[in-house]
Amino acid sequence: MVGCGVLVACALATGCGDDGGGGSIDAASTDASIDARPIDAAACNAVVNQGTLLATLQVAQAAPSPGGGTIVDGTYVVTASTIYTGVNGVTGPNGAMVRATSVNSAGAYQYIDDGGGTVNRSAGTYSTTTTNITIVQTCPDPTQLTFTRYDASPTALTIYDDTNIAAVVAVTFTKV
Repeated sequence: MVGCGVLVACALATGCGDDGGGGSIDAASTDASIDARPIDAAACNAVVNQGTLLATLQVAQAAPSPGGGTIVDGTYVVTASTIYTGVNGVTGPNGAMVRATSVNSAGAYQYIDDGGGTVNRSAGTYSTTTTNITIVQTCPDPTQLTFTRYDASPTALTIYDDTNIAAVVAVTFTKV
């Protein structure tokens, strides 16, 4: 999407930032030590953010059931960021802001989000099966994101982080 292009609202899911922060395994080292030099997140991509600044909203209802679909290659902007808090749950803005763009192509993504005032860039891959999505960020820090389900149409993509069923995060991207 995701956040992290597709995807993806990595800023909501992992807080990836432009300071890198992570090391890497130095394959040339005989002791497999950690290389302490941070990865420069600006090196992840040069995507221009085309999104509009919007607030993440909490909605007191159950999250919709994702339907899967085909993720169409292209450039997407975040058009909604929602936390489904369940019936009688909390409502209104939660204080998080998002302005993000994701460029998706052949199972790879490049993502930028500067909604929180800091530019966050990431890149990686994604794969889908039925209604499940696996998003693996490879830059700046290798990690698997917590977004696990999705809905796709020819013009939109919504990814869901349902690891906390009491507060399911849904980020909707619309193709530009």
